[in-house]
Amino acid sequence: MIRELVSRILEDAGYHVVTAEDGLEALELIQEWRPAVVILDVMMPGLDGIETMRRLRGEPETAALPILLVTAQASSAELRQGRELGADYLRKPFSADDLCARVAGLATTS
Repeated sequence: MIRELVSRILEDAGYHVVTAEDGLEALELIQEWRPAVVILDVMMPGLDGIETMRRLRGEPETAALPILLVTAQASSAELRQGRELGADYLRKPFSADDLCARVAGLATTS
């Protein structure tokens, strides 16, 4: 449900959005589409957002990709890991304006 909401908000703001069911599919789609910004949920099926991000950072083509991690209840260890990997965070619930502002800011850094 969150994935659909995020997608709708960003499409309404003029972004082209590609979504994935889980972390493994996200990795495949990122290789194929080379997005300007990746949004990951910390708690995703398969690979969680932290592990997905760790794998992205381990590949030269995606190491510098701007990543926004969204979370409702990440532990302090997860927050620390994400920050060490260079993630920006957005806590759920969030407003459409906050989401668009974060994505716009990250898109300009890529």
